[in-house]
Amino acid sequence: MDMIRSFFDNPIFLFRIPAIIIALSFHELAHALAAYKLGDRSQEQRGRLTLNPLKHIDPIGILMLLLVGFGWAKPVMVDPRAFRNVKRGMGITAFAGPLTNFILAFFSALALVVVFHVTFANFLTFVDVPYHMNFASLVEINGIQAVLTAFMNYLLSGTAGATGTFLIFLLLINIGLGLFNLLPIPPLDGSKVLGAFMPNDLYNRYMRVQQFGMIILIVLLFSGALDFLGEAIFWVAIRFMLFAEMLVTPIMGLFI
Repeated sequence: MDMIRSFFDNPIFLFRIPAIIIALSFHELAHALAAYKLGDRSQEQRGRLTLNPLKHIDPIGILMLLLVGFGWAKPVMVDPRAFRNVKRGMGITAFAGPLTNFILAFFSALALVVVFHVTFANFLTFVDVPYHMNFASLVEINGIQAVLTAFMNYLLSGTAGATGTFLIFLLLINIGLGLFNLLPIPPLDGSKVLGAFMPNDLYNRYMRVQQFGMIILIVLLFSGALDFLGEAIFWVAIRFMLFAEMLVTPIMGLFI
């Protein structure tokens, strides 16, 4: 109860709710749309070809994701008999989810770079840097990676305003969802992507592990074996921001 109370007492974490709903809805829609394009017409009958969160969100799963960082959505049930090549069809369908999350993360990074330039003066106050210093001189002294890392910390502090706070959560949650689902542990998407490259006999044996998949995941999560994902998410986020900055900054320089 104390954990739930402390969660809702911290208003910036409430921005995680719409970010998670968006990330999960796009993720599951991508699975359904990929399967549909590959011949699985059951996705239309099940009503999964929509961004309507009610079709994709599991209330218990999203609550667990908010509270403990591990949750789930309503899985997209795929009919592999509809695919000409079952392994390839399952692999493409599985990969569509994480790929969509990475695309959403990149667009979030683009928007965050715009926010960075628009709110640059406030950011200087946060990092206690003189007002007269401009973006170019700040980067020249500290390096672009250090500047963007400080900006991400500024956003996560909750002092950057609603737009920036929402976008940083949208960036991190999409990257996290994409990376986590690419782990090659059945029933995660990564197992089906890896399985697409396996010989049939090895693929069939590998998929039998799926019945133990949730147990394996829980053990890995609570043993700390997946703690590396936290650093990996931040590392990828910085790379997305760096690439976005290369694209956006020259354009922003024309207006600011």
